[in-house]
Amino acid sequence: MGEMLLGELRKDVPLVILRPSMVTSTYKEPFPGWIENLRTFDTVPIDMVVNAMIVAMAAHVNHPNSGIIYHGTSSASNPVKLHQIVDWSVEYFTKHPYIDKDGSIKPRDFKLLTSDRSFQKYIAIHYKLPLKVCIAIHYKLPLKVC
Repeated sequence: MGEMLLGELRKDVPLVILRPSMVTSTYKEPFPGWIENLRTFDTVPIDMVVNAMIVAMAAHVNHPNSGIIYHGTSSASNPVKLHQIVDWSVEYFTKHPYIDKDGSIKPRDFKLLTSDRSFQKYIAIHYKLPLKVCIAIHYKLPLKVC
């Protein structure tokens, strides 16, 4: 809807729209992996999106009334499975760990949950059960306020 509105209101302003798939951290610029603040996963690094925008604008500089839309994606020619992203991320951060004031931060193994049932089981065991134990202990041994 926003694209349609732009098309109607643009008047004499040249319009080229680039629709990236999912924008992720950078591939190269300003440095690999930069970002502020997983089946087939279609990702395009943000610096490649910016480069595609520049090329699209340059290609249509002499065609200001064309109003064309590009889809900047990679999955048709370069599909990536979510487990590959997880594996690559763990490998990368093992080789290039974040460094904070206390030293390197070791990445944990990543648990990829493949179904809603496995997610519910994981949450029940790792979060709900400990919470219920804490609540039970709280009511059995209430803290006394002085």
